[in-house]
Amino acid sequence: MRESRRRSGGPGRSSRSGRSGSLGAGGTKVEDAPLTRESIRRFPWRRLLGYTRDVRGRMVISMVALVISSLTTLAFPVLIGQGIGSVIERGSRADLNLLALTLLGIFLIGAIANYVNSYQLSYTGQTIIRRIREDVFGKIITRDAPFHAAHRSGELASRLSNDTTTLQSIFTGMLPTLLSGLLGLVGTVIVMVRLNPQLTLFMFISVPGIVIVAIVIGRRLEKLATAGQDQLAAVNAQATEVFMNLPIVKSFTAEKHEEVRYEDSLADLFTINIRNARYSAANVAIITFLAFAGIAGVVWFAGRQVIDGTSSIGTITTFLIFGIQIAMNFGQLSSLFGQFRQASGSSLRVFEILDSENTVPEPEHPRSLANITPTMSFDGVSFRYGNELVLDRVSFSVEAGETVALVGPSGAGKTTIVELLQRSYLPEEGVIGLGGIDITGASSHVVRARIAVVSQQAPLFKGTVRANIAYGKQDATDVEIEAAAMAAQAHEFIARLPDGYETELGDNGAGISGGQRQRLAIARAIVKRAPFLLLDEATSALDNTNEALVQQALNELMSEMTTLVVAHRLTTIEHADRIVVLNEGRVIEEGTHIALIAKGGFYADLHARTIREHGYQPESEATIPRI
Repeated sequence: MRESRRRSGGPGRSSRSGRSGSLGAGGTKVEDAPLTRESIRRFPWRRLLGYTRDVRGRMVISMVALVISSLTTLAFPVLIGQGIGSVIERGSRADLNLLALTLLGIFLIGAIANYVNSYQLSYTGQTIIRRIREDVFGKIITRDAPFHAAHRSGELASRLSNDTTTLQSIFTGMLPTLLSGLLGLVGTVIVMVRLNPQLTLFMFISVPGIVIVAIVIGRRLEKLATAGQDQLAAVNAQATEVFMNLPIVKSFTAEKHEEVRYEDSLADLFTINIRNARYSAANVAIITFLAFAGIAGVVWFAGRQVIDGTSSIGTITTFLIFGIQIAMNFGQLSSLFGQFRQASGSSLRVFEILDSENTVPEPEHPRSLANITPTMSFDGVSFRYGNELVLDRVSFSVEAGETVALVGPSGAGKTTIVELLQRSYLPEEGVIGLGGIDITGASSHVVRARIAVVSQQAPLFKGTVRANIAYGKQDATDVEIEAAAMAAQAHEFIARLPDGYETELGDNGAGISGGQRQRLAIARAIVKRAPFLLLDEATSALDNTNEALVQQALNELMSEMTTLVVAHRLTTIEHADRIVVLNEGRVIEEGTHIALIAKGGFYADLHARTIREHGYQPESEATIPRI
């Protein structure tokens, strides 16, 4: 009796609220989730500080150095104001020399303290960002298929690079500026109040105006900073998408179209950044003006006190220098406000990734697939993408050592079966079994470890030929690697490469032909030594010569494995043990090639259409590579 279940974890076509995306070179539609003001304000200080393990001692050293640097900054105006007054009154060159040497010593101490503070904070910031990037990268590559269906690769790369770099600026730029500004401001106020309380109160008469400006303009900067980060991620995603699909772009002579699309996206980013710059500039300019207006007020009020004999030139000099420092502090803090808003948006985007969870559930007590009989079965499997029924009660099996082919028109459900078999999604109903065990009871990692995959694209990595083959088994020996290459009919062309197995390949295997890339992918599958083989239209993109070589390699690979073939060229699967015919998500026929042709049904029509369209004529069985 067929076991039937309904499970969660399903549709690959998920949607995200927010701005609707556009269809680009890769045909990917993207929608970005909005960032709310409330969520931005909940800045994750505690979580960021959690990344400071092992470097908190450096942070303490940095803070001590910052305090020393701030004290030297406070000492300068006092020494200048009081020292100049004393020197003028006494007319002593010795006092002048002592003042100059004292100032030189203070400046030296301040420089050393600044160096220690800057270096320690930079070390701390680099350590934190390295750890965050490690966590973000690890999180991204372990997310399930629904997550990656909802995020463009360029967007994820932007979060990994741009957003984490912005977070780094918190520790290397914003935090020291904030603490330095606050320490300087508090220390300055204390010293000024002790020197002249009335003059201090007069200087800070412009502070309420500064606070109002910071709040009003800061709110606008918050929105613009977040919008800018979103648009930058979209621009990076668009460029990445075009680069990944450059052959398609060129084949459709769509270079100009993509240039225009990219320029439009850059124009949007430029507009946002210019508006951000306008508000930031206005913020700094207005606050700086108000701060220096306070200095002008000090000059007027202190001048009256000097004229009246209630204050001295030295006190005025001290206050003027302090006033300039305060104005500079306010300018830095106001600029920091906008930067902090941008960092808040970046932190949300980064921690959104870190907080993400897989929607395809893993079993609480996973079963092992070791030492199983290599059989494969689909029993009444149904699956939906959103509301669209893609598979409708599909049932078929593959016995140990058998080769079964899946055929059918585009959209019949072949790719969905491939994804379900690798546990990228879970079926809505029915059971998928490996060795008689329901794969929902095994972890995704265990399921995929038992299946070797050779796809049409045959993706390779930048690196040596040896490293690409060994990707199927990280601890593979040289003997295993070369044996796999020989079985894949790849050893001869590898030997002809400039550095043999140590030849460096470019991105996605650049530097070798499509057929050679496919044979390396087969060698990678061979070295994995998995009991199941999944061929996803592995030869459909090759010419006849390369197809024959690749087919010969596949024959070697399939001879010891249970194989499921997804076929586009029907001529490549004529000698499969059985052929399963799909149409509109259902199994409509099943049998050998000869039996299905004799039946004169859907497969026979599909085969006849292939012959008419491609001019193929059946050859004798002796000349057709068997699979």
